Amino acid sequence: MQLGEANFFSYSLGPSFLLVAVPIVTINGVVGNKAQLPCDIHPPLQDEVTMVLWYKEGGIEPIYSFDVRGRRQFNNAHLWSSPKALGPRAFFITATNPAHLSIDRLESKDEGIYRCRVDFRNSPTRKQKMNLTVIVPPSKPIILDGETRNIWSIEKPYNEGSDVNLICEVRGGKPPPRLTWYLDNNVIDESYHYNAETGVTVNHLAYPKIGRQHHKARLICQAGNTNLVPPQTKLLILDVNQYVTRGDASRPD
Repeated sequence: MQLGEANFFSYSLGPSFLLVAVPIVTINGVVGNKAQLPCDIHPPLQDEVTMVLWYKEGGIEPIYSFDVRGRRQFNNAHLWSSPKALGPRAFFITATNPAHLSIDRLESKDEGIYRCRVDFRNSPTRKQKMNLTVIVPPSKPIILDGETRNIWSIEKPYNEGSDVNLICEVRGGKPPPRLTWYLDNNVIDESYHYNAETGVTVNHLAYPKIGRQHHKARLICQAGNTNLVPPQTKLLILDVNQYVTRGDASRPD
């Protein structure tokens, strides 16, 4: 889970019917992982929280409630999570600062704008908004021969002096992934193309005239669209057949 800055605003009516700017905090999460939506429930001086309600944009009914009316302790709050929204995947945690709504096993449909409403015994209601973006990692890359389109597993033979012509291909990912070729630990190609119709991202590698210094070198295709989880990678080892010169043949073993 990644918490961003409050970089844009929405507006709501304040107690005097004036438009009040409500900052929207940007949050990124990865499908299948956990996200935390922050909500400041710290009460004004000599006041206390009575209820916290969570809403998702597009609905008028709350999707989660944390009820401590009747001077209940936080650890004895009445909790409710809508089965039509987050259900048992959501839990409000007050032990952190700020408190937050924890969402387990993120799904793509969880993406959207959430609103936290905090009611106090005496003070005006406090409202906060979050924009949750759910990132879908890409599939694991596959490496294809650039001419035959055969799929290679771990090692590919080449003659010394020949050219490497490979295609790295990956499916899916939201947003579309970056696709990068590495030779050992060095970036050698960062160009790629995303086809919106098929959802496939491709990077075509053309590496000229490999030499004996490349024998057993590691070509790695890396696909990633977030820093929140490790990128997907595919490895290919170069098996370079070296030409034996007359000078090499005459040398003793």
